[in-house]
Amino acid sequence: MDLNFLDKYKYALISKKNFTRYALPYEIIPVVLCDKVNDHFLFDYGILESLISQNLIKDDYIIIKTSCENNNSQYISFSNIEKIYFLSQDSFDLFYERSYENYDVSLINAEILNVSKPNSNMEIAIDVAKKIDRNEFVDEMALKDAVLRILFKKIQNNLYDTYSKIIKEKESLSEILKLIFSNSNSIETEMRVIFFKICSKYNVGFGWNPLDLISDFKEHVSEEIRESNEFLKWIQVVTKIINGENVNLLFDDSGNITLRAMTLVLLNPELDYLENLKKNSTLSIGDDVYQLSCDFVEARFGYSFLNYKQRNLTHLKDFNFTDIISYIYRLPDSIDRVENNNDIDKFEVFKYSFLSIMSEEDNKIECTISGIKPISGFNLNLIYLGVDKKIYLRIIDRDGPKGMTKFKGKFIQDIVELQKELPNGSRFEVNDAGLMLLLPSCWFGSQNLKASLSDLFQVLKPLGIEQKSSLIIS
Repeated sequence: MDLNFLDKYKYALISKKNFTRYALPYEIIPVVLCDKVNDHFLFDYGILESLISQNLIKDDYIIIKTSCENNNSQYISFSNIEKIYFLSQDSFDLFYERSYENYDVSLINAEILNVSKPNSNMEIAIDVAKKIDRNEFVDEMALKDAVLRILFKKIQNNLYDTYSKIIKEKESLSEILKLIFSNSNSIETEMRVIFFKICSKYNVGFGWNPLDLISDFKEHVSEEIRESNEFLKWIQVVTKIINGENVNLLFDDSGNITLRAMTLVLLNPELDYLENLKKNSTLSIGDDVYQLSCDFVEARFGYSFLNYKQRNLTHLKDFNFTDIISYIYRLPDSIDRVENNNDIDKFEVFKYSFLSIMSEEDNKIECTISGIKPISGFNLNLIYLGVDKKIYLRIIDRDGPKGMTKFKGKFIQDIVELQKELPNGSRFEVNDAGLMLLLPSCWFGSQNLKASLSDLFQVLKPLGIEQKSSLIIS
């Protein structure tokens, strides 16, 4: 490794675990996977020299050499990786001996760090990357991952010129999806884009409840669609099917292709299911309905699920899909995310007389709910995360006096049963903080927050998490 003071590259420090488990499948490195060095995810040669001089790099880490020039970049594109360095021969060998299903590591330009250690007294502070919650990470990446899967599919189907060039004129994921799912009927285009996004949300790590998807879809489509006779009739029919009633259905290409494809996906959310249905069932499934169904289902898996053989695009000369990946991850990334100012978010807590701030960090507020009395072993504080714009009710505090001792046996069965009774947009999550209940994002600024929470606690009563005298007090 040739290091000198004229080095113009940037460097990043990442554990091999984060690199192999999270970066390789997505072919992009979110900088939050990296350690911060002197308050920067990307640092220059001088700091790297000091890290080496002071023996501050662990053997289970790798060094990323990148041509990325922006210290504030959220992602390091694989297109910008010049080389990766290992600290020892053993570390290097172990990396290449392992099998990586999603990425061909022979494509990586790698070396062993072999350089005399310079003397440096520069003060170095390393902030180790926070432990990654895999489910949260997958959910955060899901929509862009889904878009990349469908783009990759279109490009493989010899639509290179359309999708590798035109998309770079688009400024949001929604615009790109409108291009992909363009239909002469603008209403069908809208339905396709929204249902694709919802399928990415209900990915393989999230779970699949058709009634939840229908409710989500109704919430996000325009009023024109929601109140149309065709849509209302479809809701009635598909609900009957889900409830096990016998309904005669048509799946040929003569009707509303979008609604028919959505129906197939609600009942068959796996590609294997769809393929088997197409080949072996007595249903006459139209080619257009089938292909659209497959597009929707592939949103549940995303590009990250493709193995390295499936990612092979050798029939396209001079084409590097990592350029498309880099472009997509720079775009606004949410289905309905509202970008609010954090100061406003924090200030709005004081609108609610029944909430008292217990602790406040840069991007996290924890509030107690006046009058709510949790049973021993439970918590029931509200947690607001400013970065993600998420609000949680904490059910069990992993760091509390009793830890996760309540999370066992019948209680786990009860929360699974209760999931279907929760408000739309809610779900139980188990993470480093304990057992959390994600609440609808619209609740945080709502004037009806107290009523919504009161109704929620009624739903949660079977869990036995609060005392009988509990009552929200303003």
